[in-house]
Amino acid sequence: MMLQMIPATSSLISLYILVKLGGTLGIPAVGMLILIYSGGAIAGNTFMLKSYLDTVSPELDDSGKIDGCTNW
Repeated sequence: MMLQMIPATSSLISLYILVKLGGTLGIPAVGMLILIYSGGAIAGNTFMLKSYLDTVSPELDDSGKIDGCTNW
């Protein structure tokens, strides 16, 4: 992914701007950091989960359908 080519320290400027913006909106800095980090973690974990689920073999899906499993 292209995001891994940019160092993590380069995001400090945008992080500082977002925390400063949260302060003007009345959100404390800790609360703003929680929002920012949880949003980033959800996106990152979603990509990791998708890449893992792509490795599941079609044979397992087919055997589950034979046993009566649905898509959900």
